[in-house]
Amino acid sequence: MSRPDDSGPRVLYQDPYVTVYLEEDESLVVLVRTSRQFPSIAALKDCYGAVIRVYDRLGRLGRNLLVDSRAPTGRNDPEYERAMFTLLPALDRGFGRIGVLVQTAVGKLQFRRWKDVDGTERIISSDEAQLREQLRAGAAASAVSSRSKPEPRR
Repeated sequence: MSRPDDSGPRVLYQDPYVTVYLEEDESLVVLVRTSRQFPSIAALKDCYGAVIRVYDRLGRLGRNLLVDSRAPTGRNDPEYERAMFTLLPALDRGFGRIGVLVQTAVGKLQFRRWKDVDGTERIISSDEAQLREQLRAGAAASAVSSRSKPEPRR
């Protein structure tokens, strides 16, 4: 799907579990998790496998990721955790900064625990405006940093 009038975010992928879109300035990729529960681990892997392919086609360099995980009911059974641990590196790699919107303290704890396992820094917040500001600030800092690097010698 894409923007019919070339304004607003461009939907890159959508299924019953997630919507992925690219914001207008193309520096922020947003994954919004719906409230629909995955009926199986296979469905979870299929969904996120498709998301990974979308990210790979789009390219991650120079982009940040915002994951809105406020809608679903939390899940932390061992089978789910194992599946997520295998998917997270492929989902998160290459983005400049990653922000996660959560609804509850339990959600914050889960993403913090995942950082302890995979080492990926994620900004975790329940305040969308604050999180977006932090991601924008990171993008601006990266742009300035890349412009100030000297050209390679030829």
